[in-house]
Amino acid sequence: MRNLTFLAAPAAKLAAASFRRAFMEKTASWSVVIEECRTRSEAAALLSAKKSHAFVVSAPFRRAVFEAGKVQGASARLAQGADILYRGGKNTLAVSQYARVAIDEMERLFLPLYGANAVVLGSGSAALDVVYECARAGVNEITLLGSEKECTRNNLLAFLEAFGKERTQIIDTEQKRVGHLSANRAYDNASFLFGTVAAASRIAAADIVFCTEDFSRAGIVFEPGHIVCDLCGESSCYADAANAAGCDFLSASSAMAAWGDRGLCRRAAMTLQRRMMFFLTAGLRRSR
Repeated sequence: MRNLTFLAAPAAKLAAASFRRAFMEKTASWSVVIEECRTRSEAAALLSAKKSHAFVVSAPFRRAVFEAGKVQGASARLAQGADILYRGGKNTLAVSQYARVAIDEMERLFLPLYGANAVVLGSGSAALDVVYECARAGVNEITLLGSEKECTRNNLLAFLEAFGKERTQIIDTEQKRVGHLSANRAYDNASFLFGTVAAASRIAAADIVFCTEDFSRAGIVFEPGHIVCDLCGESSCYADAANAAGCDFLSASSAMAAWGDRGLCRRAAMTLQRRMMFFLTAGLRRSR
């Protein structure tokens, strides 16, 4: 039996329970507990004390998981945050898989990504991780919309600076998937824009909308042709808006179920052993 801890803020308690149910439906080989934390320092202390694998439900704790990893995956480094902490003896590996699995699930459902225009609601590390995975999936235009324009701009510029420096050194440890771009091509192919969630015209013009933060008070409205992916799951605001517009909708619970089915359960032991060996022997810390 493998042990997994979900880290959640009190406001995300219901989302964490929903995620746990979705995950447990796909596997009987994991023991999953939910730990509530109020601050990042509290989450960091919990990660230091516990010896289980960990998954972040609440985005503010992604930095704590990132810092707990002795080795970090490329997308985690670019976004300065991770959603999963793998443990193997004394070694720890911090990676981001949630956004990637969500995009895998969208492709499995034949929801088009290549050549699309995407809007990402949020400006933190979870949103930046989606920006990276969208670029790798061949999305043409990616617009980051946060609550404050200057903060969103600074976060995107820092991400792009890191992406530009590392793009030629990122090595895929898995076979390249059809339609997906190398990090180098992804950086050159996509246009990266920013703004605030008040930019209704940006949202209206998008093909796909990824929701990484709860903007339930912003009155977000979707269009009938939108594909909406809710990776936040802290309220029903995105599901309600998507249903009202008749959009294709991927819920946070569906993404979590897909992660449980393909992202962690089938990859965990192999991922940890192979990636840790690759990183530590090569000394490069370069992986997708």
